[in-house]
Amino acid sequence: MNKNQNQNHNDTETHNDIYNINKEKISSSILRKGIISLINIEDLDYLFNIFSEYNSYFEISKEKSIKWFSKIRDFYCQSWRKYHSINHILNFIKSFDSLNKENKEFIKDKISVFYAIIFHDIIYTPSRNDNEEVKKY
Repeated sequence: MNKNQNQNHNDTETHNDIYNINKEKISSSILRKGIISLINIEDLDYLFNIFSEYNSYFEISKEKSIKWFSKIRDFYCQSWRKYHSINHILNFIKSFDSLNKENKEFIKDKISVFYAIIFHDIIYTPSRNDNEEVKKY
């Protein structure tokens, strides 16, 4: 395998891990695949690449980034999520990224804000009417 073929093979493996392609078991697989199919692959790549970039500040390996991104994706792609979904996080991150590019000094602690965006709605119970209050603690 030449260098380009090896890189393409590694990229394919990464995509398979990120999107759970060719996996035997995935919880709520039919629903999740349907939800994930509504997300532009380039957007999911964008989100994963930013996630990996911020993880690299803590010397988190690509393998661990893939593992955590998959877990985060699974939470935000739960079939019952309407608003607090992966698209909600994607839109939030795009706005955050845009603000950073427009004014590099606007947000002082970009790393903390990034992770706050990623995790702010990861646990969400639609049957509760106090989700916003509970997650303050």
